[in-house]
Amino acid sequence: MVLFRLLFSRPNRSKAHVDASPAEAPAPAEAEPLYAVRIASYDSMSSLPRTIDLSSDDFRTFVDDVSSRVYALCREKGGSVPFVVIREAVENLMHAGFADAVVTVLPDGNTVRISDHGPGIADGERAFLPGFTTANKAMRDFIKGVGSGLPIMRESLAAMGGWMTVEDNLGRGAVVTISSIGPIRPHLPAPLPRAVLHDDAAATTVDAASIRRLPETLPAGVRDQFGDEQAKQDSAGDQSNRGQDGGTPPSSQPSEMSDEALDALLSSRQKKVFLLIAEMGEIGPSVVTKELDISLSTAYRDLVTLEELSLVVGLEGGKRKLTKRGIDFLAYIFR
Repeated sequence: MVLFRLLFSRPNRSKAHVDASPAEAPAPAEAEPLYAVRIASYDSMSSLPRTIDLSSDDFRTFVDDVSSRVYALCREKGGSVPFVVIREAVENLMHAGFADAVVTVLPDGNTVRISDHGPGIADGERAFLPGFTTANKAMRDFIKGVGSGLPIMRESLAAMGGWMTVEDNLGRGAVVTISSIGPIRPHLPAPLPRAVLHDDAAATTVDAASIRRLPETLPAGVRDQFGDEQAKQDSAGDQSNRGQDGGTPPSSQPSEMSDEALDALLSSRQKKVFLLIAEMGEIGPSVVTKELDISLSTAYRDLVTLEELSLVVGLEGGKRKLTKRGIDFLAYIFR
């Protein structure tokens, strides 16, 4: 009987006799990405924004992706914020460690706000001066870290009638607001309409002659302020009036021209091309076309004009870089 029970009885399945195999270890939690940003795009300030969360462990790929998304959203809304300005703003989030980084695109596509909860910007005045930076050695493996970002952004925006501000965020961190266009003064008498150029210190103005040199940078809404006839003259004059678009006057030698004369001579677009060369070191027409969203022929023409003015020198492959005269003029711009 004992043998029968041993051979044919069912095994005891009670809890006490269940095989006590070791419990499976919990799956390790996924590591958070090194870089993350939330993009908020407003179609109207009376409705909730569309949000896009982007993250990556590759810094350069991440910056390119975020910048391209924000630029595309701005263009989709009819905005004209330059790609190079957006990219600089996204790169500058490195100083905040991308802490709770948010990029907000406002309804008109001409204003972008970048916020974070990093350490903030202690001295907003000096942050706009070349050479002042908080970048450490680790940051310089990813960004230039020479204090050129905010100055380049502000000058690029001011050249097209825009502005930028730096403010403290709620709690901690900073908020950088960039806009490609300032308010128009419609009450000024014709035929000299003026657009306001903003910086943090004071507002300056550009007269109608300067505005006629900006057919590719002024948004359509602003161009409408000056009438359809003016727009037609702009389109025709861009091809024929080489001197007005920044060509070298036959009566002046470029190397002998003063900084003030060069500043008055260069068009807004050409100043943006010049600043782009200063920012990127060596570039050719194709890079200018991509970064500033202008035609290849226009980019080539502007590079030739800058070379004729001795501000840049031609290199192999059609690239240009700043000359000593160009570096001196850059210092004048950032004075």
